Amino acid sequence: MPEEMPSQPLALIADDDDELRQMVSAVLRAAGFRTETFENGKLLLQRALDDQAPPDVIVSDIDMPRMDGLTAITEIRKQSPQLPIILLSPIADAPRAVPTAKACGTTLVISKPVSLVELRRRIERVLNERGQDSKGAADPPGQHRMPDQPAC
Repeated sequence: MPEEMPSQPLALIADDDDELRQMVSAVLRAAGFRTETFENGKLLLQRALDDQAPPDVIVSDIDMPRMDGLTAITEIRKQSPQLPIILLSPIADAPRAVPTAKACGTTLVISKPVSLVELRRRIERVLNERGQDSKGAADPPGQHRMPDQPAC
């Protein structure tokens, strides 16, 4: 009997910038991911906590209408403490965003503007490292790896 192929990883993408959201989705689909996109944190939270297939990774903007990314992540962490979560933050907000994201258990913060190729690489790396000790891994400028953290 042939071995069953593993399913494609599922990425949930939330950003209020429609163009960026669609570009991130296209890059990840080309890399073999299934993607679902959302324009705000409230929709992301509803999907992340529903009974559909659980996501393998979340990529979210921080600043969005209706519910920001940090609020959504805080709630998602209560149900999925080990889920890799990557937050996108305007570079000007990085000094404020990184400590707050760390407190919420974010896996990685990447500053905008973001290289889509680098974002894909970082997502793949986070998924490959899942469950492994990644201490000592250096991050390129504008990218901040977060150690495993408990939920906010």
